[in-house]
Formats: sequence, C-alpha cells, structure tokens
Amino acid sequence: MNTRRTKASSPQCSRILALGLYVAALLTMGSLSGYGQGGRASIVGTVTEQSGAVVPEAKVVVTDTVTGQSREVISTESGTYVVPLLPVGTFSVSCSHPGFKSETRSGVKITADEKATVDFSLTVGEVTQTIEVTGGAETINTTNGAIGQVVEQTAIVELPINGRNPAELVFLAPGAVDGFKFGGFTRQEFTTFPTETGASVNGGRQGSTYYMLDGSNNMDNYHNNATPFPNSDATQEFRVITNNFDAQYGFSPGAVVSIVTRSGSKEWHGDAFEFIRNDALNARDFFARDRDTLKRNQFGASAGGNIIRDKLFIFGNYQGTTERRRVNGGSAYSPNNKMLQGDFSDLLPGTQITDPDTGLPVPGNIFTPAEWAN
Repeated sequence: MNTRRTKASSPQCSRILALGLYVAALLTMGSLSGYGQGGRASIVGTVTEQSGAVVPEAKVVVTDTVTGQSREVISTESGTYVVPLLPVGTFSVSCSHPGFKSETRSGVKITADEKATVDFSLTVGEVTQTIEVTGGAETINTTNGAIGQVVEQTAIVELPINGRNPAELVFLAPGAVDGFKFGGFTRQEFTTFPTETGASVNGGRQGSTYYMLDGSNNMDNYHNNATPFPNSDATQEFRVITNNFDAQYGFSPGAVVSIVTRSGSKEWHGDAFEFIRNDALNARDFFARDRDTLKRNQFGASAGGNIIRDKLFIFGNYQGTTERRRVNGGSAYSPNNKMLQGDFSDLLPGTQITDPDTGLPVPGNIFTPAEWAN
C-alpha cells in the first residue's frame, strides 16, 4: 500500500505566504507614507560652531512635549539636517556632538505644513554641559516662499461660529472670501452637503481652492467645493496657503487649505458640550414682527489619551445636531385678466381707488385704456 506525503510542499507554501505578507507590508507602509505627508510639518536647520564652520555627524533629537515621542537624525557633511513628517504641536530640539556643549531649544512650536528652521551654533566644551534656550523659540521658514495663515485651535474653539463649522474661519485669511456670497459659486442642496463651503482666494473661481484633511483629499468632486470640516472640538488647526505653495499640493491653481484633526496625548483628557439656540433666548429683529423661531441643539463629547505609553494614542469625538424651524405663512395676490386690463372693480368692493398721478378718484375703479397705458 502506497501513501503519498504532502509535507514537501509545506516549505513552498510557507515561502509564498511569507512573500505575500512582505509585499503587503511594503505596500501598506508605502501608502501610509504617501498619505501622511499632507498636514504634517518638518524641522530643518544647520549645525555650526562659533567660528562658522559646519559640524557634521551631530546628533539632533526632536521630542514632542505632548506625547513624549522623539525622533533622532544625524547632520550631513554640510552640517544640515531634516526631520520630516512631524505632527503639529510643541517640540524640544536638542543637538549634541563630542567636544561641544549640548544645546537644547525648548518650546519650538510648529504648525500644519510648516517648514520651520532651527539652527544650532555649538560651543566648545564637554558633552555633559548643556545650554538650554527656553521661552518659545522663534521659527522662521527659510526653505520656501509660501504665503499663508494658520488658524489655531484656540481661535477655532473660542470664536463664535454659526453652526460650529470651522470652515467659516477660512475667510479670515487675506484675499479669501465666501464664494457662495461674493464669488458666484453654486451648489445643489439635494446632491451635496448643506454645510459645504467654498473659498475664492485672490479672485479664484469655483474649484480653485484645494482642501485637504490630514493629507487626504477633502473635496466634493461633484461641485469642487469643500466637504464638511470636523467640528470645532475635533479640529486641531488648519493652514490657508494663498500663494507660492510647493508642487506637492497639485490639483490647485488658487490656494490650499490643509486641515489637521486632533489626536491623543500622553495624558487622558475629555470634555462634553451642548450649544442651544431657540426663540426663548433670541431677541426679535427690529424690523421683524416675531422672534426667530429656529430651535437648534448641538451636543457631544470628546476624549483622548494614550493606550501604549509614548507609542499608541487615541482620540474620539461625537457631535449631534437637532434643528427645528417653522416656516411662517404669507399671502400674495395674482392679478386676473380684468386687472391686467385696468379693471379693479372686483378687487375692493366699496373702496374708491384714486389715480396715483392726479390724485383724483377713478370712476368705478376702472382705468381707461389711455390711463392704464401710462
């Protein structure tokens, strides 16, 4: 009796499975790398000594003060270094090299899509000696000529926004206006989001402003407007780049809006909120007979923290909106054929109509053809 064993194929299956997993991992890492470039920032600089000579192979460590995560790079032969793809926030940047005193810059704040420059001029001494610069180090972009404005979280949360839509703050940037009010933009309520916005920057037409959310496309492809932003408690900040932006932002001839969502930190934090608007709290418009009957409740909560210390963080947010309004009734008159000919005898029985030109009564409330023609 012959028996056939299939163990010989097991190593082949294992190799094929391992190869497949390897390829999948490479594709995943590649996609994550490409996805994460937008909305991130970078720190660049040059390491020199007091005489002005460059210092190669200096160790530069960048530490996020919120999460505690750190990145380390080595300066090149020309003394330059680049730390790319950093999340927005406040960092501590330190530089060290054998034979020189270590130097630390604390409070280095970087914003969305910023290329901040932090240079070091090391002093001869022992590595154990440290020079620390605190008080919020000033960062200057010396790598490109991009012109724009950052709207930070404090402004997003504290400024009064009708409907809690941070997209309305895009219009604070110089040269930006609401395209639906001043730029002739259009949208269809039954095919798009009712809270869609569209900025016209420096006279740009509809679709000329490109919106990004954490590096991904945040556009409504039907009308080339912006799809809704995260609510105020879920938006970290956003940058409006109005001119001279890099080629990495393709798809946009006018401007770029790069939005960054909030993330967790090394400590757990949370909040709950509710915003109420109704006729019991609203004042009556001076020219209106009744108060605004809109009743709107916006409520929700957010929480974030770390799952694995200094490695894995989480943030969640929810917002619900209920809205009730009453459409006030009205009346209107449509003229019949007799009225169109100047005969108003049936409109106001018992009331005498006067000629607006002469002030004299109109016999039978019927204008003559000559009078009606004038």
